[in-house]
Amino acid sequence: QNARKSGINVETAAKASTFLRKTMTKSEALQILNLSENEATAEAIAKQYEKYMAANDVSKGGSFYLQSKVYRAKEMLDDYLEEKKKEGKTEAGDEQAKASDNDNQQQQQQQKQQP
Repeated sequence: QNARKSGINVETAAKASTFLRKTMTKSEALQILNLSENEATAEAIAKQYEKYMAANDVSKGGSFYLQSKVYRAKEMLDDYLEEKKKEGKTEAGDEQAKASDNDNQQQQQQQKQQP
């Protein structure tokens, strides 16, 4: 509510809070899950996450600290993929809008040329 009162929209406030809570870089997250940026698909991230969480299972003598790093790495990369997906949709929407504008301009020019 305070964000609304101050004129900040909810989406901007949510992005800011997400940005502030991120304590790991994308490159660090990729290193932790042993992935390259090209390999970082949702399936590959999930596979590596499961592998490293099992390998560091506390009940089997693993490290809670390493599990938390693996968890944060997955969380960061999931957020990155989600943002990338949204950007892709936005770019596709922009391209469709441009194509539609071009079609409208062509139709208007054709109408002007007709007697």
